[in-house]
Amino acid sequence: MHFRKIDESPKTFILVFETGDELAEGLLRFAKEQKLSAASFKAVGALSSVRLGWLSWESKRYEPSVTLDEQVELLSLTRSACKSMSRDRRAI
Repeated sequence: MHFRKIDESPKTFILVFETGDELAEGLLRFAKEQKLSAASFKAVGALSSVRLGWLSWESKRYEPSVTLDEQVELLSLTRSACKSMSRDRRAI
């Protein structure tokens, strides 16, 4: 993954992932390296494999739904990320 800052206020980056890069791991690593405590992101592109899930309100965890091990197009991904106030852990 490589990136470029395109604006200072608000701080805006473009991230480009390479074939084989893991999206969630790359975003978490980038947030740590840039010392981001909160962020939002948007994404489009292609994925070679994806695991989809849903949020269970009871367990407060994402439950897996389906895994697609084939080339798929990511038409839209919008998400927020934040640093947990109680732990040094980021959630995406």
